[in-house]
Amino acid sequence: MNHRLWSLVKGELNRLNKYGVFSMSLFIAVLWSVILFLVNDDILSSILPMLLLIDATMMSMLYIGA
Repeated sequence: MNHRLWSLVKGELNRLNKYGVFSMSLFIAVLWSVILFLVNDDILSSILPMLLLIDATMMSMLYIGA
């Protein structure tokens, strides 16, 4: 079971890297981190759920685009 899981994870990571999704996902994560670091704490608590939804939506759009 463990061997099959490892081969599935390895294949998925290879596919993400092949289509450039992994690097773009990393770039977007760094971008969100910088934005969240620069934003005021009051604003952060109100927009964090929206940012999470946008990030999930963008990742699905990125998969379709790749």
